[in-house]
Amino acid sequence: METEENNIDKNIENEDKSKKKTEEERKPDCCKIFVGWFLQILVFAALAFLIISCIKGYKFWFISIIVFIIVYGMYLYQLFKANAYSFLSNFDNKEEIYNILEKNFTQFPELYIYVKCYHKVGGTRKRKSKTVYKLKKKFPFSYYSWKDISGFFLLKKDEKKKYSFLKLYLRDEINFADSLTESDFTIYKNNLYEEYKDYDTHISVSEEKIIPDFKENHLIILDPDNIPCCVSKGLYIFFSICFLGFFYKAYFQSKCTAQNFTIKKIVSTRYDLNNNQNYNEMEPGYKLNENLVRFDRKNTGNINKEYQLQLNQNELNNANQYNNYIPNYQTINDGEQIGVVQNLQPAPLLNNNPVLITDTINVGKNNN
Repeated sequence: METEENNIDKNIENEDKSKKKTEEERKPDCCKIFVGWFLQILVFAALAFLIISCIKGYKFWFISIIVFIIVYGMYLYQLFKANAYSFLSNFDNKEEIYNILEKNFTQFPELYIYVKCYHKVGGTRKRKSKTVYKLKKKFPFSYYSWKDISGFFLLKKDEKKKYSFLKLYLRDEINFADSLTESDFTIYKNNLYEEYKDYDTHISVSEEKIIPDFKENHLIILDPDNIPCCVSKGLYIFFSICFLGFFYKAYFQSKCTAQNFTIKKIVSTRYDLNNNQNYNEMEPGYKLNENLVRFDRKNTGNINKEYQLQLNQNELNNANQYNNYIPNYQTINDGEQIGVVQNLQPAPLLNNNPVLITDTINVGKNNN
């Protein structure tokens, strides 16, 4: 039970720190580059100061040891939290780009609501109060159908320079396909709030939409016949420990090009999205070496046959208030942009505080 509660805490804490980054955020950060090379120079200086202090027998030689440990720690921290290390760690799996895309295109999305009931104890002016949880629980949200509408992945090539690797930054984007689904989800969330609000002094209700086993960073081999033999996670660690980490990182970066791609999925509690022709052009695929490959429609969407469809006029009326929350996806078919899916009307973020609805329905319950 303790492990499950810790996992719920991590999921809720990570929700606001989202792993999702925009394309602009993934462009080279000049500030981080400057800090990296500054630390590289600083670690050389600290090492030289340590050696000279030991040789000369300075009275306060121990200060040089403390300075070196602090600088070396900061230096290693920057190297091992860098994206380059993350890419090289995943590179050990050596997955083909087709397999990476297929795995994400065919994986169904999962939606959860987290409920935490708690109270505060022992708070004083000089000491913070302690939070005691009486309940931590995760509730899955079931839906009728889902569909992947990621569109085509288009590999961008640089004619001036041939790169050995592609650093593929993936994002996941899961949205509701219609206002009825948005309404069903909100009603289910509100029902949970009403059910547990008196369980303890305070209640926290949050939500999460995920693609199972989703990974952001992937290192793809672009030219199997031209793979540098000195690119590996082990060498990255070796050069980092030997005070040459940022030099090796710069060498690795020179062999890579970068590209962003978003895995987009939609879910519906009332409609079969797989029979909707509006999404046909948004079905996932990829374009490599002028070849267009479309993934099998049967594997990039599915329905939950056990889910009971219910619909009445009151539900339709309630759902109208969520019309502006539904993204407007369209496909661009202009030259090299063929098959690229864009959201022309970004959905605003929902308020975390429940908006209570009087007419409730029994939807969203787990069917297992």
